[in-house]
Amino acid sequence: MASLRLVHAKVLEGVRLRLRFAAAAASIVLCACSAHNPHATGTPSPLPVATGAYPMHGHAPDFTWIAGTVERDLRCVYLDLSGSGRSGFASRIALVTTSDQAAQLQAGDTVVIKGALSQLAYGTCGAPSYRVASIEEH
Repeated sequence: MASLRLVHAKVLEGVRLRLRFAAAAASIVLCACSAHNPHATGTPSPLPVATGAYPMHGHAPDFTWIAGTVERDLRCVYLDLSGSGRSGFASRIALVTTSDQAAQLQAGDTVVIKGALSQLAYGTCGAPSYRVASIEEH
């Protein structure tokens, strides 16, 4: 009887772990779907101007900030860190934004973004990705 309880407890723990994983995955998918809504309502407020010695393109050694040119496609918002003018996967990073933040970013904008680098992919946008905390106009 004790061994049956042990098996039951292990199975229950496995189910709990899978449910936590599924909930985390669902929240990421919901975030990905809502973050890039092209039909977002409201007028985005103007971006604050960056007040620091940031280059036009580049990043902090610890990626606490990144600077570059905004690129957009149908689903994703990227920041080109190279400044080469050529779109390429090696020089751009997918941005994890709220719908309000995404509405503020137009293709061709040059911005400084503060946040944190993530090694995880952001939906179908690719990895690495960058979790946006704040956006400033360059």
